[in-house]
Amino acid sequence: MDSSVPEISLVIPTRNEADCIDPLLSRLARALQPYCAEIIFVDDSSDGTASLIERAAPSFGFEIRTIHRPPEAREGGLGGAVVAGIRAARAPWVCVMDADLQHPPEIIPELFETARSSGADLVAAGRDLRRSGNRAFSLSRAVTSRGLNGMLRLLFPGPLGKVNDPLSGLFVFRTDRIDPDRLVPRGYKILIDILVRHPELKVDNFSFEFQARHAGESKAGIREAVRFLHLLSGIWLVQNASLLRFLAVGLTGLLVNSALLALFVESGRMHYLWGAGLATQGSTLWNYMWTERWVFRGEAHRRPGLQRFAAFFLMNNLLLLVRAPVLGILVDWIGFNYLVANVVSIALVALTRFGWSRHWIWQKTGSAPEQREYFYDIHGIVRIGSTVRLPELESFLVETQPAVADLSVVVAPKETLNADPAAIEYDEGFGDAGFWLRIRTGDSTRVWASPLLGRSPHVLYTNVVEPVLRWTLVRKGYVLIHGACMAYQGRGLLISAATDTGKTTTILKSLAEYPFEFLSDDMVILDRDGCLYAYPKPLTISLHTLRAVPTAELSLGERLRLQIQSRIHSRLGRRLGILFGNIRLPAATLNAYLQIVVPPPKYRIERLIPGVRRRETARLAHLAVIERGPVHENILPQRQIFPILARNIEDAYGFPPYPQIAGSLSRSGERDLHQEEADLLRAVVEKIPAVYIHREEFDWWRRLPAVFYGELFGISDPISARYPTVPRDAVVKTGG
Repeated sequence: MDSSVPEISLVIPTRNEADCIDPLLSRLARALQPYCAEIIFVDDSSDGTASLIERAAPSFGFEIRTIHRPPEAREGGLGGAVVAGIRAARAPWVCVMDADLQHPPEIIPELFETARSSGADLVAAGRDLRRSGNRAFSLSRAVTSRGLNGMLRLLFPGPLGKVNDPLSGLFVFRTDRIDPDRLVPRGYKILIDILVRHPELKVDNFSFEFQARHAGESKAGIREAVRFLHLLSGIWLVQNASLLRFLAVGLTGLLVNSALLALFVESGRMHYLWGAGLATQGSTLWNYMWTERWVFRGEAHRRPGLQRFAAFFLMNNLLLLVRAPVLGILVDWIGFNYLVANVVSIALVALTRFGWSRHWIWQKTGSAPEQREYFYDIHGIVRIGSTVRLPELESFLVETQPAVADLSVVVAPKETLNADPAAIEYDEGFGDAGFWLRIRTGDSTRVWASPLLGRSPHVLYTNVVEPVLRWTLVRKGYVLIHGACMAYQGRGLLISAATDTGKTTTILKSLAEYPFEFLSDDMVILDRDGCLYAYPKPLTISLHTLRAVPTAELSLGERLRLQIQSRIHSRLGRRLGILFGNIRLPAATLNAYLQIVVPPPKYRIERLIPGVRRRETARLAHLAVIERGPVHENILPQRQIFPILARNIEDAYGFPPYPQIAGSLSRSGERDLHQEEADLLRAVVEKIPAVYIHREEFDWWRRLPAVFYGELFGISDPISARYPTVPRDAVVKTGG
């Protein structure tokens, strides 16, 4: 038996499973053969299961331990047994599974490798009811399971919203990310307790076919159902006591708000929108007083009282910007009474107000989650460390901390920073409640950002990290180009356009219809030798994009949310943000709050084009500049290529704070990084054949293969020929 520290510990609770032990161990022995593993049985049986395990253990090539719990020590049921096993585990990874073979042992290696490669803290194996059919799930049980999963997501939308099947008993997690002392196990659904009490976990999903029970009877009886309900009610009440008090105060504040609104409108002859604005100030003062004295009473808070007061007023007035359009629609378009419409608009933002109040304004001392650092390696060119997960860089996530990070991103309260006159500063004046950042450039650049941006990672990346990354790449001899990119037979096609022209739809349609490989839809890295490096961020889509790719695997809920997201995160929204910045309004702060309330619709390419081909690098062979307008197409003179590309690159960085800090970012000591970027880009792209394509129907994707790959596809006159339909998987003619 190997006495070294195991790679993985399997924790298997048992209760009268004697008939399952031999087949379970035999199948586990084959499945775990490549690993140094230990198996920990935590037994609550009365049928001799523990004795059977102990007799069988010596014949297997890995360590098997048994923890037998006498009747008086079986607190917490199956959940308590799992916690006892977790405490005894020695490996850096723990896999929890059932003993009845409904969790097939053969999938453990794949589940384990998924956990190790995904960068997740916990991977939950969800039961695929569609594949399981009636063998393991009757129709009634399948319906019950789906209903319970839906109910759980409503009760605990944050921690359980990330998991496809929170009722599963099969999951793998990092041992050091779970604190057994935080768990209060009751019954057999321990995964729920783990997720709810560890909301900071990074979670991934794994799907498997649930099997029929090998022997014995299910333990899910009335007693376990009662325990399950006890577990849920206990967790929910503890977690939501402050929410219930907050809502109670909110109801009294609603009465104050409505009374003031009626007074301003009826007696003061004021327009209802102006009245709503003034009424909000009065009800905010009322709500603050009772929230401070009752909702979060007896707590030590990270922010002093004056900051809490200012932040609460700021929050309610920012939400007033959301409520005002709702009021206008309900009153002027639909015909609601202004008082009824006011109640509806306040109700719509109630939970958002509580979330910001609990986790930001009245954040408890020491309640901030333990900061974990995430590491990203972009093709070995730039290495990034961040205390906030950056979803746009998920394709570059690595587990190993680099020896030296080229770019470090830290989200921290401003009070923790010392003065640094050499740093680049941007501050919209709201302290930690608003958008501020500090940047110290150099060979190893460091970025500090406000806690607000920790709750809005898309804004943190797009408005802070990506602009800094642009100039970090220039220092190393690379250009971050604003453009979509795909390739065929290693020959890359770069598609340049102004923001919101249609690059995403163009590249999705091209990938869906033709045999191209995907590099990126928004940004791509170019070196001085003309090599393109993939930069596959999640794609921001619109309703138009979704209609263009019927293969997209989006749920009904995601499609319904897109109706709202697509209108808010639109060309008009971006232009308004730039306008606000130009007239010195706190556009970056407003944008951060907006994206907390309504996150942008971002999806990985595989969700939109299942089976898409990816490519890491390609040789830049062709360039297309696409624009909207009357049908027109011509070859671009070389002298025009660089100005157009440079213009489109700058167009990606118009949103605050970039215009205010661009000059400082693009200088590094005596180096003019802007000039270095221009020289490198001009030297490469002016050697590349380029075509300018105007289309009224926005169907550039129909022309791209004909224009650039005519020879490969057997088209004799690619600049003017109409391209025939070619399946994505077609074998096409090669050439030149």
